[in-house]
Amino acid sequence: MEKVFKIYNSSEESDLADIAYYNSLSSNRRVEILLEIISNYANTYYNGTTERLQRVHRIISREEY
Repeated sequence: MEKVFKIYNSSEESDLADIAYYNSLSSNRRVEILLEIISNYANTYYNGTTERLQRVHRIISREEY
């Protein structure tokens, strides 16, 4: 895959170029890109090595005076 970069004069110009690029893709390709992003995120943060807090709660009775 050849990497290409462009220099824009403003963030608005960059945003418009992004919108034009994604509009030029087929809907199937956009879904593929979305699934790749989700997969990369899941592999990065939930690969089994990340420690997470255990969800624990207890129910206590409330005494009335």
